[in-house]
Amino acid sequence: MSKCCKTLSLILSLTFGLFTATTPAQNSGLIAGNGIDPALIDRAKMGDPVAEFQLSVIYRKGLGVPKDPVLSASWMRRAAEQGVPRAQYSLGLCYELGFGVPKDEEQAVTWYQKSAEQGDSDGMRALAIFYEEGRGVLKDGRQAFELFSRAAALGDSYSQLQLGIAFETGNHVGKDQEQAAEWYRKAADQGDAKAQNNLGALFQFGNGVAQDYGRAAEWFRKAADQGYAPGQFSLGLLYTHGWGVPQDYAQGLAWYQKAAKQGSPHALVNIALLYHEGKGVPQDEKKAFDYIRRAAEAGAPDAQYQIGMDYDSGGQGVTPDQKLAIEWLRKAAANGEKRAKQKLVQLHAQDDDLSPEAVAKAEELRKAAEQGNADAEYRLGYCYSQGEGVHQSAEQAASWYQRAADQNHAGALINLGSLYAEGRGVAKDPTKALTLFRRAADTGDSFAQYRVGLAYDTSEGTKKDQKEAAKWYRKSAEQGLAGAQFNLAMKLGDKPAEMYYWLSLAAPQLNDDAQDLATKYRDEAAARLSPSDRAKIDDRVKQWHDAHPSAR
Repeated sequence: MSKCCKTLSLILSLTFGLFTATTPAQNSGLIAGNGIDPALIDRAKMGDPVAEFQLSVIYRKGLGVPKDPVLSASWMRRAAEQGVPRAQYSLGLCYELGFGVPKDEEQAVTWYQKSAEQGDSDGMRALAIFYEEGRGVLKDGRQAFELFSRAAALGDSYSQLQLGIAFETGNHVGKDQEQAAEWYRKAADQGDAKAQNNLGALFQFGNGVAQDYGRAAEWFRKAADQGYAPGQFSLGLLYTHGWGVPQDYAQGLAWYQKAAKQGSPHALVNIALLYHEGKGVPQDEKKAFDYIRRAAEAGAPDAQYQIGMDYDSGGQGVTPDQKLAIEWLRKAAANGEKRAKQKLVQLHAQDDDLSPEAVAKAEELRKAAEQGNADAEYRLGYCYSQGEGVHQSAEQAASWYQRAADQNHAGALINLGSLYAEGRGVAKDPTKALTLFRRAADTGDSFAQYRVGLAYDTSEGTKKDQKEAAKWYRKSAEQGLAGAQFNLAMKLGDKPAEMYYWLSLAAPQLNDDAQDLATKYRDEAAARLSPSDRAKIDDRVKQWHDAHPSAR
């Protein structure tokens, strides 16, 4: 949700309760018969600010009289001009919303400022939001932070939440995960669902607090029970992985579905994975595809990329359709999905290159391949996969890769495994793909070792086995493959020193979003280490780079 929408939601939630100077019982004494108590009107006309404020409430809510926004704002102004803080805040809100007065954000700022100066936490919070968004004033994040701090100290839960976010992200203040946890807890204890979810995430990853999946589950559940979609998704994630709660795919699915009903694309993606893997539900590729498509239509770039890949390869039971593949990949690329951009380049490069030079090269490779040269067989298979000097044919690519694989050619084993994993040119067979990757991995190929780790990590062609996944990731990581280093680090959340080491190696080799994510997790791991421990690990990283100069 954008900041503007977030702010509007907050304001609208306050609108119905902003004029609360009197209780219902007190209001009954202000209304005579079907009208307003004349004594109240007399006091208001005499300049009694409390009476003026009460009249504003009556006209705002239509208590015994027709609702009248203009009269309500008029009486509110008279009370505000006499220095009533709640009236000043409420008049500011009238100007912000255009209730009974012309909409005017600069006037709103003026009255919020007056209210804040008198110590009204609502005025402070409202003014902070305006500074944060640059509405009616010049944008000033630092001033917003100071105002949120003042309101939070007075117990305003929304401001406490904003302080937690600021300390967690380092926005306008130095990053401090412990301070983030403290402020999230204050807001969470007041029932703020977003704060409860954010606090749960800190416990999940051990940021600012000791890692505790059980505590994470408690806070996610509090948020989820309030109908907060991210909390529902997070609780579903814990159930599907068995983190802090007994592993229960049915419970995970139930919480994902609650989040999905609110449009959570992440929940839709994870429901698709459950149907794809047959976990907690009967395996159903059609339903898996339907959920991925819903996530894609909701704007999730990773889902748009997956839909494009499915249409390209015929995955998840769909009929291959390159036109639709390109359409979805373009949507994903436009939303920043780097893999989609790379795939689009590949798809446009798949037009056959039948130039004389390419044809001659392919013929030369064919002659050597027909003599049983494994490298030539592998390279000719690649020519068929890319349409270089021959008409593109996944079936022919698989045939030549197979001949080279029979001679234990690592590149052919990997590429043939990829064809079986994707169902291109051969029937899709994840188990056979893993067998081929394992054979290549046994030759010491780092990418094949990574693919074996990934198979155990995602239960593709085998049962999920985190210990085996970590073992193969480590083999690949030790050879310098950044993806393996990152995935291995993600399995070492309870070992911040090792996590920091592997992410320090991986981050410089990754691109864009992946690099940002690795850097974020590396810094979080570093925060859990002493300066001397970090220095020792930095020395290990330097020694590794000295031994592997090509990985710089």
